[in-house]
Amino acid sequence: MMDSPGIMLKHLAFMATLRDFQEWWLTGFGFLLPEAAQRRLWQTPDILYIDADLDLLSARYLDAQLRQERELRIDEIRSRSEALRGRDCNVIVRLPTSRVLIKAVLLPLAAERNAREVLAFDMDRQTPFTEDRIFFDYRVIGRDVENDRLRVELILTRRDHLEPLLDQINSMGIIPHRVTVQNEGAEWNLLPAARRPAAMRLFSGRTRSLAGAALALVLAVLYVPPLTQTWRLSNLEEKVFALRAQATQARALREEYQALLARPRFLAAALDARVPVIDILNELTIRLPNNTWISQLALRGDRIELQGESGAAGAIIELLDQSGYFTDVQFSSATTKSTATNKDRFHVSARVAPRPPE
Repeated sequence: MMDSPGIMLKHLAFMATLRDFQEWWLTGFGFLLPEAAQRRLWQTPDILYIDADLDLLSARYLDAQLRQERELRIDEIRSRSEALRGRDCNVIVRLPTSRVLIKAVLLPLAAERNAREVLAFDMDRQTPFTEDRIFFDYRVIGRDVENDRLRVELILTRRDHLEPLLDQINSMGIIPHRVTVQNEGAEWNLLPAARRPAAMRLFSGRTRSLAGAALALVLAVLYVPPLTQTWRLSNLEEKVFALRAQATQARALREEYQALLARPRFLAAALDARVPVIDILNELTIRLPNNTWISQLALRGDRIELQGESGAAGAIIELLDQSGYFTDVQFSSATTKSTATNKDRFHVSARVAPRPPE
């Protein structure tokens, strides 16, 4: 345990030397290839920006090699779709800010690993939409370890806005790689996974990274000295503590998940128990005498208040008590006589029953 820091430094120095060798080997190998193949291996991909402003489309093409950006007409994109697909080009669709909703959301810190599933499950509570009506993405903007809170920025757009736009772009022979927002950077991607390009080009950046990683693994297996195994064993105890902490977080996340599952059932039961407002109004129309006028009606939670004038104000309490819709019916203030209509002014309050009568 005392020698582990020295072993770690030796290991890091060896890995740095290994990375330098990998870079040298790939560079030398590249000079042996034809010029066209070299451009495909090392050149940064071009970018085609398609801006969707309401029902109008505009496009700009960024040539990475020439470092030039120019506007393209939509009909020019359609005629050059085959050439664009043949180049190493990323297609980015940018939506106007009026077409998206961006909102900050607080989640438990343990939910970071599956934040997308948690956001999708709670979408109808966080936004006016359900998950099946929108496409969304998110990014982590802060972590409050002390209060166990994860601050997430959620962005979404309506499915019925984005799908016709993607269909229109696909009809030109173009498949977008990313859907983001104008003036908000390119890190968002609202593009559904099912509509992203299925296959990567042979010499794309990801392919080069995978090839480099494979080469590094082969060299590591051949040349990493056995001393690195000693360093791994010396850190086994720390990994056990880390796994124990992860297990605690997983338990907390499971409890949070169970609480989230119970919430919709509670809300559904509460909504089933509430009496529709139209039924309450219909019951008042039937029960109140014909010589009664309601000037003000207020419904707050399960309490209802009525103010108005009646030729038989004293009978209102009894009539509402006979209804199965109301309980605890009483005058909120003393009745008075109106000099203009010669009727009794009344103020009655009652509690709405949790369920309508059968």
